[in-house]
Amino acid sequence: MEDWRSVDEAWRPQEDPSLNLTVLHDFTTGPSGFITYYAVARDSAGNLYRTTMEGGNNPCDCGVVFAQEAAGTYTVLHRFSGGEDGSLPYSGLLHSGEYLYGTASGGGANGEGVVFRIRP
Repeated sequence: MEDWRSVDEAWRPQEDPSLNLTVLHDFTTGPSGFITYYAVARDSAGNLYRTTMEGGNNPCDCGVVFAQEAAGTYTVLHRFSGGEDGSLPYSGLLHSGEYLYGTASGGGANGEGVVFRIRP
């Protein structure tokens, strides 16, 4: 079983450089988000979707929802503001129909998190 890093590098194992592996995106602190957890959601075209718990450079660096297209393009779909849209999305995403569903552990009307959906 491989030991996978979740901070700063997407889908890159810590050991065994002989693996046949292609890094799709290297995370850095800043607007693209950083610190990823949990599994990715995949659509029928092979695009990957996930959240980062931090980054995004909104007022609070409260995380992002991103897409990693099969062709290689990394796109931030939403930057959490820490307000009513939530913050710190510490969960995976569920892809159902035309939407992605997830949760954020902070923010929202009561400051205790939200359940959200987004159309990629």
